[in-house]
Amino acid sequence: MRSRIRLVLEPDLARAITRRLVAVASGWLVAETARRPAGAPGEGWEAIYDGPATLGAGVPRLRCRHRDGRYLVEVEDGGVFEVGTGEVVQRPSNRPVSMERAVEALLGPPLVLAMAKAGQWCVHASGALRSRDGRSKACLFLGGSGTGKSTLAASFAEPSSWSKGWRRLADDIVPVVDENEDATLWALPRFPQLKLSEDEERQREAPERIAVTHLFVLSAPTDAEKIEIVRLPPAAAALALVEHAVATRLMAQADLWRHLDFVRRAAAVCPVSALRYPRDRRWLPRVRAAVDSSLGAAISS
Repeated sequence: MRSRIRLVLEPDLARAITRRLVAVASGWLVAETARRPAGAPGEGWEAIYDGPATLGAGVPRLRCRHRDGRYLVEVEDGGVFEVGTGEVVQRPSNRPVSMERAVEALLGPPLVLAMAKAGQWCVHASGALRSRDGRSKACLFLGGSGTGKSTLAASFAEPSSWSKGWRRLADDIVPVVDENEDATLWALPRFPQLKLSEDEERQREAPERIAVTHLFVLSAPTDAEKIEIVRLPPAAAALALVEHAVATRLMAQADLWRHLDFVRRAAAVCPVSALRYPRDRRWLPRVRAAVDSSLGAAISS
């Protein structure tokens, strides 16, 4: 069962976040107003990162520090947040805070770190969901900015895909988790997708969790007029999961070791393939057909 994440916030940010979460995140991500103003975080924090971070359309400065298993994240114009296992607490900021940037900041590194502390690891990925004969299965498309993962996932939201049981699952970031009782990688798609509008959030199908039957790593586009899907060996699969992990540069050593252990397990239980195709929208129907075929093969194997 998915762990709840508490967001303990000042009133204005709590109201803004609650409106954003109505679309898909209600139930596991709970925003509440602090009963009294949070105090300053104190001293003794060890620096981990101080530099630019991509949030929404901007690249603000971000500082991340660590102490006693907790994180302190400060985002330029976005506020200060203390992060523990399954919890994010807004702290006082000495600088002006933009509410729009505060929402982006909170649903970025602080939330990702709180989930990581709870064993839920975010990857840079879009995703698609296939429902047939009463069964639902998912695949994720891993890739950095500009690799076409959002365009590919959006194509599964087109009416031509609906008749075949496909829907868009996620656009940019997906938390994944494995559980000891089964050899399954689970996606947790009710993660706020900041690049989607609120209407698009409501339209995408987002179960609380769903089994991932294939991971596709989007490779550089090919000049050849063909689609290539190549299964990766476990070591290359694990490396791909590390490469496309979210916010690991902000993590302390203990959490990095936990993440590497998770990556090893995930690469062993879920097929990972490199996917390469011409970056031409006219190819998308054929790419979807190839993914559909590979997903069927993964399920039957």
